[in-house]
Amino acid sequence: MSKIVVLDSGIGGASILKAIRGRIPKANYLYFADTLNAPYGEKSEQDLYRILTGIIDKLNKKGDVFALVLACNTASSLCGARLRRRYDFPIICVEPPIKVAAQMGFKKISVLATPQTLNTNKTIKKFEQDKNLKIEKVPLKNLAKEIDENALNLNYLFLELSKCLKGVKTECAVIGCTHYNFIKSQIETILRCKVVSCEEAVAIQTEKVLAGSCYCCAKPKLKIVLSKPNSKIRRFLKTYLNSDQS
Repeated sequence: MSKIVVLDSGIGGASILKAIRGRIPKANYLYFADTLNAPYGEKSEQDLYRILTGIIDKLNKKGDVFALVLACNTASSLCGARLRRRYDFPIICVEPPIKVAAQMGFKKISVLATPQTLNTNKTIKKFEQDKNLKIEKVPLKNLAKEIDENALNLNYLFLELSKCLKGVKTECAVIGCTHYNFIKSQIETILRCKVVSCEEAVAIQTEKVLAGSCYCCAKPKLKIVLSKPNSKIRRFLKTYLNSDQS
């Protein structure tokens, strides 16, 4: 039975999956949280590519992966292009939505992401060359890991997040790590600015890429898989994604 796979190192990609299911409800989904190799933010391109291909090959052992959503900014930045060359099914990547922020009229934009994403993402580099914009890169080294570890009590992160964002003054904060989607309200409170994330844009792109394809089924299912047992993350995912599947 064909499935759409949404892959991330932890809970971050669940926000992407939720948006996609809102637009494509009649499909089978598999959410894969790579808790064994998390976090992705500090891994090299070669290490991450090896990890991702190992996971994808196993998930596609029966040739039933219909599409893959790489719901991690670091993985998308470092490995997205190589993965698309390797596999013959559609691969949808995530990007920091700087273009959206610029189209909204913001001129001073802070991009919040892992150091790897900030250093390698082509979209960020492109908009840094735009003389009409002032792009500030804000590296948040361990935040994705902290979000996974505190998935059941994200409010606990507020004080630490306040320290991480101290001194940041901007018109708009762009989310460059899907994990941060779950603390957008905290970021907005601390920075007192507009916060822009990519969930809906990725959902629209996924719907567009799969338009005309036969992925619908009468009784759609969602399966959640963790590469290493983690009761907190599993509980969070099952509740957030409204899944009774293991």
